[in-house]
Amino acid sequence: MGAGLNFYVRSLHVLPDGDVLAGGESGAAGAGELARWDGTSWTALGSGWNGPLRAMIARPDGDVVIGGDFTVAAGNVSARIARLTTTCPASAIAFGSGCSSSVGPMVLAANTLPWVGSTFRSTCTAFAPNALGVVLFGFTSPGTPLAALHPAGGLGCTLLASLDAIQMLPNTGSIVNQLSIPNDPVFAGVVMNHQVLQLEIGVASSITRIASSNGLTVTIGVF
Repeated sequence: MGAGLNFYVRSLHVLPDGDVLAGGESGAAGAGELARWDGTSWTALGSGWNGPLRAMIARPDGDVVIGGDFTVAAGNVSARIARLTTTCPASAIAFGSGCSSSVGPMVLAANTLPWVGSTFRSTCTAFAPNALGVVLFGFTSPGTPLAALHPAGGLGCTLLASLDAIQMLPNTGSIVNQLSIPNDPVFAGVVMNHQVLQLEIGVASSITRIASSNGLTVTIGVF
């Protein structure tokens, strides 16, 4: 990995985009060191540690918790434990409400957070055996009743994501969606609305019911 590092590595952590954090200590003064590998080279990160970095772990929100023998972390007073965060966090926040398919209420939930260079995953439940899933990502939320768009639109079912990106998926009782986000900081801060529709198919391939999940407001973050 490049020319290596000039300090003793005591801990490693992989970021959502595949970059690697290495924490440890310099041999002479015993000061802590933190560096980031971007696939090509190492760069110093968060200088100003006055003791070794010995452990790193990620929180569910993507922040990295660092433990070690320091009392100053990146120039801030923080005894033996510190949190490394970002100014552009990723998030997936539920909004609106879904309606029921013929087998129950549809619920859309995020499995991962949408980070630059990672794959965002979500799952939508309550799919009938004869149904197709329609995965939507859009930059606006129309809030249009489905019954106004198609006669098969279910009661209380609403379009919560505009049709900027559409994917049709078969189901096995649920729909698991994957969205690959390019490893480019230009996507940081992009906000989209995400929703899943369900098309229940009857005889002669006719659509007998259209149901919808709640929405997710997805904000792409970068670490």
